[in-house]
Amino acid sequence: MASELVLAVGLQFYYNYESQQWELNQDPYGDPDLQPMNNVVVDETAGVLSFEAKYQGKAQQFAITAAYEPEKIMLSFFAEVKKMGKLAPVEDMDDMQLIFEKGKLEAIMIYKHTKALEIVDSLNIKGNEGKYSLIKQKPWRKFELNAVAVNEHQIVSRSGKEEFRFELNLQPVIFNTVKKLIEGSTPK
Repeated sequence: MASELVLAVGLQFYYNYESQQWELNQDPYGDPDLQPMNNVVVDETAGVLSFEAKYQGKAQQFAITAAYEPEKIMLSFFAEVKKMGKLAPVEDMDDMQLIFEKGKLEAIMIYKHTKALEIVDSLNIKGNEGKYSLIKQKPWRKFELNAVAVNEHQIVSRSGKEEFRFELNLQPVIFNTVKKLIEGSTPK
């Protein structure tokens, strides 16, 4: 199983572990159609990403401006990976989505699975107007959360006196970015 790292800030960007470069997705609604990105620059404030790439059949110049703090965090991550030169290829068995709407965290969805794609654990936190709920399966339960944090290698959420821990196995640069994204958007 190959690892896949995707960032979406207006457009979708895939990290190609073989070429160790970011690529632009030409078709965000179907199977990925990836094109190399050239002359990639993230400004010093991580507020603007500019690059050249082929898009919908022709070469174009792009400039994406981060409007919200989570977008700046993602562009900082983009720049950090570019500066590092590469990410280690891994066989990560966690599928993770962090969804933001107008700079507010709306959902954390993580599915931990085996190489045979059998789900062994999941984390589903939904946000609504700054309040978060943890949804548990088997049996179905919903917990109103008063805190969500990331420590060591876990997402820790609290509902009253109950505490829930979900283990993350991520490379340090990815883990630190996920931590910034979650902790900058949720109650502590």
